[in-house]
Parts: sequence; C-alpha cells; structure tokens
Amino acid sequence: PGWNGPRDFTSEQYGPGASCIDTDKTFQVEVAFHVDGAGSLAAMEVTLMQEGHNCPLNFRVADYKGMAEMTTALNAGMTPIVSYWSADDMLWLDGKGGDNRGACDGDSAKKCGDSVTISGFSLEAISEEPVAQPKPVAMPQPPTKFALVAVSVEPVATPAPPADAGPAGTTCPGSFEMPGYGSVAIVPTGWAETAMSAFEVLPGGEMRPTMGSRAYFADVCTAGVYDHNQYVALKLLGKKMRYSLDVSGAGCGCNAAFYLTSMRQNPHKSQCSDHYCDANNVC
Repeated sequence: PGWNGPRDFTSEQYGPGASCIDTDKTFQVEVAFHVDGAGSLAAMEVTLMQEGHNCPLNFRVADYKGMAEMTTALNAGMTPIVSYWSADDMLWLDGKGGDNRGACDGDSAKKCGDSVTISGFSLEAISEEPVAQPKPVAMPQPPTKFALVAVSVEPVATPAPPADAGPAGTTCPGSFEMPGYGSVAIVPTGWAETAMSAFEVLPGGEMRPTMGSRAYFADVCTAGVYDHNQYVALKLLGKKMRYSLDVSGAGCGCNAAFYLTSMRQNPHKSQCSDHYCDANNVC
C-alpha cells in the first residue's frame, strides 16, 4: 500500500525534475543536532538545498520519546555509514502512499544505476564556527634510567592472517579529509567474502558506492581486517554535518543511504565479522 504517515514534502517538490530538489542533479544535505541548555539532544534537523532553487526542504525530529537514549549514543560517538542497495518491494518507503502524493507506482531493482556519488563532507558547530574534533594523542612517558643489557634476538615468525581477513590482494578503498575532523579512511563490508561490491574513493574525497556495497568511516583502515576500535566515533551534539549527493541513477526501488550507528562501541563481531548491526538484523 505504501507510506501512510505524515509527509514533509511531495514528489512535486523532491524527485526527478522536481521544483525544489531535482534528484536528477546534485544537491546538498545539512544535518544539525540541536541541544538544550543541559547539552542534551533537543532536535535533529535535516535541510536539503540545491543551487538554482530557492526553496530548501526542511524536516525536524523533536520531542521524541527516545531523546535521552539518543543523547547517550551521540555523546559516545557515532560511525557514519554509506550504502547502496535495491529491491522490488520498497513501496513502503518510496510509494504513492495513502495521500497518493509519493513518487513511485512500482519498484524495479534492475533499473537502478550502477552507482551513486556522495562528497564534500564537513563538520562544524551550529554557531557557524568550525570546531575541530581532535583525535587521541599518545602522551609522552617520563624519562627512565637506562641500563646496558644483553639482548638475545630470535627470528620472528610472520603472524597468520586474521580469521576475517579477505582474499589475497585486498586493499583499502582510500581516504579523504573532512573539515572539522581530519582524515577519514573508508572500510568496506565484504572482506570475508570471495567477491565484494566495489566502493570507490576518488581524488578530492568523492565517494562512489556501487550497487550492493556498504562502507564505514574509520580513523584507520587495515586491509582485510575489521577492528571496531578503528571506526570513527563522531561527537555530533551541537554540530552540523554537510555533504553533497548525486543520486541521479537511483530511481524507484533503489536505496542510497547515509546513516549513523554505534560501531566503535560494539566489540561483538556480526555475521559479516565487521561489528555492523542495525534494526533489521542485516549483515
């Protein structure tokens, strides 16, 4: 039957050839995490903008009953995730809906483009003053007294690859600079598989996930290895994140997603061995 809840905008405002956000062209996204006087999450606000159009689209989530839990998670730090997938039964998400004002009459996964593009990530304070989020720095140890000792050197055996290491020749997709944070490495899912969908990081920080791919923001990428301590943990309260999207090849039945989870805090390996977990129990 399709979506039957409240609607923030219609297919005339957002979609292919739409008046405010034409999804056949690149557009910009801003996500702001507003806080109250106590520093707790007060609202999450999303704004979509496009050059040449003077009607930005905005929606806001406030007075949500889970704000306390979300504040705790955001304080601990979130890992951004990018994915691109398709299905023939997504009218619950992109269908006409009960008001018949949605975008899609039907879904066709085979018509989805090979990839989408996401780029231009930045993080700054809502006050408009960019706030750097420094990474942990090892503290120097106090000097010690030195003694001359005899050392016996034994040959060092090469360690066996981890159980979740990928195929031989596995390489990291790349990295980019995110203003307000620093260097971000990309860690793809699928290293434990014989075949994995490509996730490209192009010069200048442009990312191009291909169909069926998913990847995580990390401080470090170790090829073939998943370590939850390496994932980025962005502190987003009182800040806003910006990025650009080109989803011109993603029509009805295609899902190009950017979202946040608590991957740094999850020491448990998932079915994919990458510590990923979501509400749908998807590997």
